Amino acid sequence: MKNDLTGGSGMKVYICMDMEGISNVVTSYQLMPNGSSPALQEIREIATREVNAAVEGAFESGATEVLVNENHSGGEIIPELLDHRAHLFAGKPKRLMTAEALEDYDVQFLIGLHPRMGSADGVLDHTWCPKTIANFCINGKPMGEIGLNAVYAAEFGIPTALVTGCEAACTEARNLLGNIETVIVKKGYGRFAAICPHPEVNRKRIRAAAANAVRNIEQIIPLTMKKPMRLEFHFFTSQQALMCTLIQGCQRVSDRTVRFQVPSFKEGIRVYMLTAIVHNAGSDPIY
Repeated sequence: MKNDLTGGSGMKVYICMDMEGISNVVTSYQLMPNGSSPALQEIREIATREVNAAVEGAFESGATEVLVNENHSGGEIIPELLDHRAHLFAGKPKRLMTAEALEDYDVQFLIGLHPRMGSADGVLDHTWCPKTIANFCINGKPMGEIGLNAVYAAEFGIPTALVTGCEAACTEARNLLGNIETVIVKKGYGRFAAICPHPEVNRKRIRAAAANAVRNIEQIIPLTMKKPMRLEFHFFTSQQALMCTLIQGCQRVSDRTVRFQVPSFKEGIRVYMLTAIVHNAGSDPIY
């Protein structure tokens, strides 16, 4: 672990939140970045209250500081409803997106995460860019955003101790991270439908899981990877892969796959950000 903290006392908690894994979210319509959308406003409130549940659980077990990084389109958290003890890292873009300022904290929670692209019964499954990245691997191991966040945190000795989302997301988290705390907030039936418990039921479970995560933090091991790391991006089109060859160090290994070798994931996340910029230039609204 990064610091010698026992039982959660004095712990600083970093909450990275996304929206696809929030209770009752099953379609992109609910997340359209339009401030007047009634569907979005409803989900913003549900999301804020789910984050609050994690904040409450963390403080209950002795945490002394919590930062909430909203990381979907920006503006997901309703500030007036956020637990007054938490700080909000608002807005977008951020240089490292989900990981900005993470190195200053002791433990990471991932609230509202979704499974990686291609996950069976994964609600709104994707890996960062739904229309571009078909698969992403570190050292040959497929990774979604849950893995990306956990690997980056591990660069600083920070464990990822709690993940919430659909059943497929929580299964992915446990397969990667072992016996961490997870909360299944919905069970997917395909990509755009799910059976959803009442949000209040989910909040109670998130609060309890967050408290357990902080209390038992010594048992969680950060997700370290062998270095140097081999990053592979498999795109939906050959044009997207072609555009990535503009990045220094890029090796095109097939029509739709590129590879990078990086000394650590601190460098890897920079590469990941660069690919997002350039492969969008190889995309078309229809084709």
